[in-house]
Amino acid sequence: MNVVCGLDIAKDEVVVTVLNDTAKETKSFGVSIEELSKPKTWLKDRTCIRVVMESTSVYWVSIYASLEEGGFKVTLANARQVKAIPGRKTDQLDSEWLAYLLRVELVKPSYIPKASMRDLRSLTNSELD
Repeated sequence: MNVVCGLDIAKDEVVVTVLNDTAKETKSFGVSIEELSKPKTWLKDRTCIRVVMESTSVYWVSIYASLEEGGFKVTLANARQVKAIPGRKTDQLDSEWLAYLLRVELVKPSYIPKASMRDLRSLTNSELD
């Protein structure tokens, strides 16, 4: 079964849509540290490991790291490319549209360094402050 997930990330919530061969299901989650594990559990219960999200400001960083640590295959979509494909109007439709684009392999991923490199970059950037 081809199960995929799209996330629409905003300042106050994450809208998650899971698509499989026969159905779709959408749920919203908070973005606090305590809430970060909830999407992982929800997605695992639906046997979803492929996830896509847009690089919305800096809001994507913590949910990306949380899902990556949870063993998910996370794609950070190139926002410019995804926005050029029409078909979205709301957060729920955005998350569904992203899931659909991932499912049909139309997402051009943005480059994300491995976690160890991100940690090193964070360390060296904080020393410059």
